[in-house]
Amino acid sequence: MFRLTNRRSFLLFTTFMVIALVLVNVISRRLFFRWDLTQNKMYTLSESSRRVIGKLDDRLLVKVYFSDDLPGEYANNRRFVQDILEEYQAYSEGRMHFEFYKPEDDQELEQEAMKYGIQPLQLQAIESDQLTIKNVWMGLALLYGDQRETIPVVQSTTGLEYQITLAAKKLLDTDRRMVAVVEDPAGEPKTQNMQQILRQIYRVRPVELSRPVLPDVDLLIIAGVRDSLAFEALFHLDQYVMSGQPLLVAQNSVDVDLNRGSGSQLESNFLDALQHYGVEVTPNLLADRICSQIAVEQVRQTVFGPARIRNAVNYPFFPVIQKQGFAKDHVMVSGMEQARLFFTNEVASSIDSTRLDR
Repeated sequence: MFRLTNRRSFLLFTTFMVIALVLVNVISRRLFFRWDLTQNKMYTLSESSRRVIGKLDDRLLVKVYFSDDLPGEYANNRRFVQDILEEYQAYSEGRMHFEFYKPEDDQELEQEAMKYGIQPLQLQAIESDQLTIKNVWMGLALLYGDQRETIPVVQSTTGLEYQITLAAKKLLDTDRRMVAVVEDPAGEPKTQNMQQILRQIYRVRPVELSRPVLPDVDLLIIAGVRDSLAFEALFHLDQYVMSGQPLLVAQNSVDVDLNRGSGSQLESNFLDALQHYGVEVTPNLLADRICSQIAVEQVRQTVFGPARIRNAVNYPFFPVIQKQGFAKDHVMVSGMEQARLFFTNEVASSIDSTRLDR
């Protein structure tokens, strides 16, 4: 056993320990490690979240308005929010801070939360063996300079990282990219929901292919073309593609009427144009035994006469992608349980392999 026999040994030992502690402190400031021992790494930030939070050049303050003793399924939400915010704070190099508040204890805090767009929720709770209604708070406000973004309610921890990263990205991106969506000549509202989601991150502009696509467009989206396009529209589309800018196409080749149970192949020169670019949207429909259900009406004879009964049956043309089919390390889909597809066509390459060899 080691013993300190004299004063000199004691001083040497003390000096050695001080130097060792200093070295450990210096090394630990340069080398950063965190361990997530959960099975699905639920507290580990994705690479994209780390990149976003690493771009902070000013103080980001997250004000968390959360009640204690949340009832039922929400009981662990507060702890999860604190744990994930600690992860963000750890990777922010000291630029992100968060504070918890209980608005129900302070009227000024309650008014402040409402000013940020956070409202109390009414939840059922059992207190003293009685069912009561409680007003609870479960919202976040991100403040960065003179800007702010709000997550009004955290009812589920699933997807919370994506919401926080999205809010931080919106605060940081002052020069957002431009996404142009081709308007349907028939005026059918097909992409409103998509445009609303895109506006959270990008600038969105509706365009018509009757005129050239402006050079400030970073992405062009065409969805659901039903009829043939005019020659000038095809020309402007081709000019855009030849410029090397990205094009996103959401197109089917079969027009399906679910109510009538019928479908017909679309006849459009836009499908021919896609083949020119090496993409063939075939008239084949994807079917899978793992699928959604639809309601089918049947007529049955009863003692009171014929009766119409609606039954839910599996519909193979509405395939369902299960959770195991998503990338576990991608922040946009890692928390998704499933995705449903509707009348999906097969996409094939229309480029001759002999041309590629040349």
